[in-house]
Amino acid sequence: MLDDTKDDTMETDDPDVIVEQLLDAGYEFKSTGYRWTIILLFALNFFGRAIAQVGFVACARIIQGMFGVNPIHTTLLVLPFSFSILVLLFPYGKIANTFGLVIPTRAAVIALVIGAWVRYFVTSGFGWLIVGQCIIAIGSPLSLIAPAKIASIWFPDNQRALATMIGSLATPLGSVVGFVIPFIFIQDEDGVDTPEAHAKFKKYILWQNIIIIILSLPIFFFVKNRPLIAPSVSELKDRYTKKGNDTVEIKQLVTTKNYMLYVFTFAAIHITFICFGAVMGQLVSVFGFRATDNQYFGISYILFGMVGSFAHASMLDKHKKFRKQIWVIIITNIVAGIILVATINIGNVVITSLVVGIVGIGHLPNIGVGYQFVTEIVYPVGDNLSIGVLQLICCFLGICYTFLTATFVKMGWKWVAVLSLIIPPFFSAVLFYFVKEDLKKHRESIRFSEARSSMLDSQSDLDG
Repeated sequence: MLDDTKDDTMETDDPDVIVEQLLDAGYEFKSTGYRWTIILLFALNFFGRAIAQVGFVACARIIQGMFGVNPIHTTLLVLPFSFSILVLLFPYGKIANTFGLVIPTRAAVIALVIGAWVRYFVTSGFGWLIVGQCIIAIGSPLSLIAPAKIASIWFPDNQRALATMIGSLATPLGSVVGFVIPFIFIQDEDGVDTPEAHAKFKKYILWQNIIIIILSLPIFFFVKNRPLIAPSVSELKDRYTKKGNDTVEIKQLVTTKNYMLYVFTFAAIHITFICFGAVMGQLVSVFGFRATDNQYFGISYILFGMVGSFAHASMLDKHKKFRKQIWVIIITNIVAGIILVATINIGNVVITSLVVGIVGIGHLPNIGVGYQFVTEIVYPVGDNLSIGVLQLICCFLGICYTFLTATFVKMGWKWVAVLSLIIPPFFSAVLFYFVKEDLKKHRESIRFSEARSSMLDSQSDLDG
């Protein structure tokens, strides 16, 4: 089997020509079994990181009573992760493009381990929690750039949506565990400033640290940049494509109408996902739910969302009908929001859990499907940049929207806060009407596949 090493007979720097020459010479794509090890270990890392990120959201009201802080302060335990994405997303992407995933992955793991143990000194003051979360957040861009990049580098075309979904779902799945773990150690009555309550809280942080480090550390040792043999045409072509100027490509992205329309289509749903996770614990309390009820809402949200996500991934890998699936996602979000408004005031844990599950079916598939769609419509612009600009805009809007919704909750405007979570998908529907399904990467894969089939048929005729 030929590898993809360029030899002296390739008197060109055109990646299309090089790929054609390699295919003509008998190059065969190969998907190594190690791809599943890579994506699963990354998923475990994202899972553990998510536990650290949202581990104080479900018990926010307890923390407020224990440390004498308000909802805005507890929101600062989550927002550093969004700020980190705003500041570090492009540097992470640049390093990953230039040197591969090994360096940013190991840097993110080191930051997580240090930050996790800094939080253990929380007995010295609430500020240590924020400092620890800020250090952990240094590695948060990894969970955004890695899933699509791993899918492109390691997986064939018919498995990319599934691989992206596995990497993308690890974060929300870890979030639901992050909602459950606190209540093994602390309860509603621990929201008081007493030595006993603080001792329970410190024990919770200790065990959370142990869990997230066990989950996150293995990828530090097993991460690899790429397989020896490319699994697809687009990955093979990428190996011979000279990396462009990031500034030029970003300018190209933000001036591409179809891309920007979809960015804001995606963002209108994604900001509700960011906001939902950050303020849900505070919001449900004003409707009479207990802090411990958050674990049931979180479990329902993730389980329903996972089922929806894998259903979408399976259909996407098989049919590549992005437009139809995105319409399903948008409509699901609109319907789920209407049901949430109609039922949340009932105060029934079972009913609200089911409704929150429907919300999850709308929120979570948007991530994996959206990542794959933007890489298609702007190809050959790199995945890191296309997803990076998307996430940068989403994070900025998400931070602003979370502060706004948290302020509504603090002021007692509970219905305004709920409505702020369900209105954005309506804007998403309007914007997506104008988005075109321009699947450039998929078309190129088909073009090379047809060309190779034609060549083999011709060779067969000659041999005959």
